[in-house]
Amino acid sequence: MSSQATNTDVVAIGSMRNTPLQSDVRRSPLRSSACEEVFHIELILHEIFKYLDRVGEPLPKRNLLNAALVNKQFLKPALDVLWSDMHSLAPFCHFLHCETTTIEGAKKIIMVNNLLNSPTFWKYAKRLRSLTLGKSNGPDDIPTLSLVRLAGLQTPAGSPIFPALRSVFFTYNHVPQTMAIYAVLALTSPITRLEFTALEVETASFTTTLAFFSTQFSDSLVHLKLAFPVELRRFTMESLHFLTGFHALHSLTLSSAYSRFPIFDHRLMDWILNLRSLEVLEIDVHVEPTRSDSETIHHKHAASARLRTLRLGGPLNFVRLVLPMFDPCGVQITKLTLAPIGGVFTDSDPILAHVRSTFPNVLNSFELLYG
Repeated sequence: MSSQATNTDVVAIGSMRNTPLQSDVRRSPLRSSACEEVFHIELILHEIFKYLDRVGEPLPKRNLLNAALVNKQFLKPALDVLWSDMHSLAPFCHFLHCETTTIEGAKKIIMVNNLLNSPTFWKYAKRLRSLTLGKSNGPDDIPTLSLVRLAGLQTPAGSPIFPALRSVFFTYNHVPQTMAIYAVLALTSPITRLEFTALEVETASFTTTLAFFSTQFSDSLVHLKLAFPVELRRFTMESLHFLTGFHALHSLTLSSAYSRFPIFDHRLMDWILNLRSLEVLEIDVHVEPTRSDSETIHHKHAASARLRTLRLGGPLNFVRLVLPMFDPCGVQITKLTLAPIGGVFTDSDPILAHVRSTFPNVLNSFELLYG
């Protein structure tokens, strides 16, 4: 970027700051460059550092830390991004005053000062926006969780330890016990997004975690994603019936490669169809519907008056069977994607004529994807 600000640069920056910047520059004896002006706008710096966080692999955190050390203007926005998405709570524990001791051969953690007297901890805890839990972080998990749990006991009733935490992502192929404990620590945080993106095993801790979120965040969770990518791994209603506790979803993504995934179980399908606030729905399954499945969903229709985006993926007969259930939403849907597997829809297939007649507002955005 040139060191001299053009009139266009000045006007654009001035509009973002909502100030008469062009006039100010003309009156100033030392005209600032566009770069200098940008670096005074914290919102722009924040977006730059968010980009750096995404592309800075393999050490994005180190790059952000280096940026924070450049000058005072970089410090706050760089730290905001640096601490916004964490893979563990362990770094926060460095701000807690505690001691470790051994009692009867067991290692114990003792809080030295009350959490309310730890301003540094709160300064960083309030920056946490999302928690991404992947593979176990090693032997320090349990001491870390124990320490944060102790800290939680010292906060006033109803006060979250992490007041801005809104998203929790489980990216490991199962949910071990330590990750389930992490979920409990988010109890009073304003969680609105929950994702399980690579589940392979239906563990008891996954069931417990799903039950916990469906109980504690039934009316506040608005984004939910569950992905079961392994073909021979079964997931049953033993755990999935807890999904019916989520009532306020705006976005739901559900995908499974298991050929007997219980998508047509009346509890699961009825729950999906009765999500009245749903705006985005994506279902990708490998289930070939049976005659019994057809009877189960006969005359059932979606109730959402807000659905705008719909994606259905699966065998041809699955798509043919499920799409008509969204006919009442046809006029309001503006983006429709059909992703059949195991075959193709010919130009004369009734399902394509059905799309043209029932979903008139998707004709310019309709996608037909073949896997």
